[in-house]
Amino acid sequence: IGQGFWHVNEAGLRQIAAKLGGKAGVQDPTLAMQMAGTFDARTILFLVNAQRFLDNTLVMQRVFNLRDQYKQDKRTLVLLGPQVKLPEELANDVVELDEPLPDDAELRRIVRRCRDGWEGCEWQLTADDEARAAASLKGTSAFGAEQHWTMAADREGVRWADLNASVRKTIEQTPGLRYEDGK
Repeated sequence: IGQGFWHVNEAGLRQIAAKLGGKAGVQDPTLAMQMAGTFDARTILFLVNAQRFLDNTLVMQRVFNLRDQYKQDKRTLVLLGPQVKLPEELANDVVELDEPLPDDAELRRIVRRCRDGWEGCEWQLTADDEARAAASLKGTSAFGAEQHWTMAADREGVRWADLNASVRKTIEQTPGLRYEDGK
């Protein structure tokens, strides 16, 4: 909605130029879903923050109408969002995929990657630091883990209390979740 259509490769750039006259800034989701029917075979179209649009009857109907069109020539519409509640008209026709939160090994990789990206660091990241960071970051997304870690660590070291407070605040913003230190 903020940028309209944008491309990730040359084929996408050509389609925007040819089919939309180079006017990528289509910000009306109903019009965007109508235009989506004109894209070439094998196109993959992402509707970012789909949860914001599917309660609009016209958007929902246009997404529904794309179903048969897209399956004929291997086009795909991907509905991206943190919690996409599908209307009953789409519920049986959409495959839902869930991206799990990162496990300890992935959290350790994130912490290492962030630490290794800093020039002039005056401290070493130990295995104990990685384990402690992974434990502190558990329950956050990969992007969130990066953000929390880079806000709590700098060239001098890690402010563990800041890291834990930041993660706690994020987790407690999720309805139904509570952060407990547990003893």
